[in-house]
Amino acid sequence: MTPEEINNQVAEKVMESVVCDNWSLLHVARGEWIRRDKSCGHDVCHPAECVPHFSTNMNAAWQVVEKMRENGYDFEPVWLNGRPFMASFSKFDVVNVEWLTAKCTDKSVPMAICLAALEEMNTKE
Repeated sequence: MTPEEINNQVAEKVMESVVCDNWSLLHVARGEWIRRDKSCGHDVCHPAECVPHFSTNMNAAWQVVEKMRENGYDFEPVWLNGRPFMASFSKFDVVNVEWLTAKCTDKSVPMAICLAALEEMNTKE
């Protein structure tokens, strides 16, 4: 998957925001958009041109960590000397009495965070 595809997946599956065409460009130079109305029916949506760069920007990736924490997940970052970064999200499932854990490694910290979050969200489907 490309970083753009990962960003779209994170926006939808983790951040619970969907791409919507019910937006109009308000100010080109500042990149400001305005939602025309709420007729689209989405609780949270954004124009396709405004998906945050979750997989390449640490500030945006940290929003993913915060969202996962809101959903009850613990976040464990692991840096190993000379190896890729590993991101791990875990949560205890009281219904099935088991730990749910998703771990992913990548040379990029934001990408590892996104991949681990997506892995966990995909296992819930």
